[in-house]
Amino acid sequence: MNLIVSLIDSSTTVPGTIGAWTEPAAVSSYSDYAHTLTTAQADSILDYTALRLQFEAASGQSPVTFDASTDGILNASPQVVTVSHTSSGSNRGYFVAVCWFGDTGTTSSTVTYDGVAATKMWDIEETSNRHCAGWYGVAQGTGALDVVSTISTTGLSEHWVGVISMNNVNQTTPVGTDVSDSSDASPQTLTVASVGTNDMVVDCIHGEGGGAAPAVEADQTQRDAETGTSAGQHYANSTQAGSDGGVMSWTVINNYWVAGAVAFKPV
Repeated sequence: MNLIVSLIDSSTTVPGTIGAWTEPAAVSSYSDYAHTLTTAQADSILDYTALRLQFEAASGQSPVTFDASTDGILNASPQVVTVSHTSSGSNRGYFVAVCWFGDTGTTSSTVTYDGVAATKMWDIEETSNRHCAGWYGVAQGTGALDVVSTISTTGLSEHWVGVISMNNVNQTTPVGTDVSDSSDASPQTLTVASVGTNDMVVDCIHGEGGGAAPAVEADQTQRDAETGTSAGQHYANSTQAGSDGGVMSWTVINNYWVAGAVAFKPV
């Protein structure tokens, strides 16, 4: 909600008093053409002429929305995986999940979207050679473009890449604080901190479940999933509306898992 108050002269009155208004947490000052008023000065605002007061309440923001998802998996020493993904819409942003099985100490080296480098958030390993990394970027091109993931070594059993694109993502501060972990307990649960109502939370999981894939818990929408050929390895990602709180959880049949999550922020 954009609230604009224009005071034509010093005798103009407004309903209530400006000093009684509750300021949204994101607003630190009130600005007009010639002055910047702190909240402590707001009560004297009627002393100014031709003053325009404008602020945006957080409740009026439009939420981050899901655009599309694509994934792909390769087996037998797949150091590089390329996935063609199609983004559309405005204020675009994307999340790339990279998971792989095999070789202790390996890392997710690079992810590019149409040749532009993404930013890595986490890169963790579970003790039994399960790996998970999370990357993000903004302002990616529209149409079918290649997302390329490269792992630091060739000695892998399998390599999975999942891409989720979104609209209405803040182009300056697109993500909050990420969280990642590994364990042998089920369900797998990660809690993303400071999730706003209009955020979109994304996650990925690499779990071992034998014949059964990890099952997404309440308030999440599974987007992609693949089962590898090595010892029942499973890979999946999901999204959740920020209004649902940021708790991301999966049931993992054989318990072993590695996972990460983050909230994308709105314009």
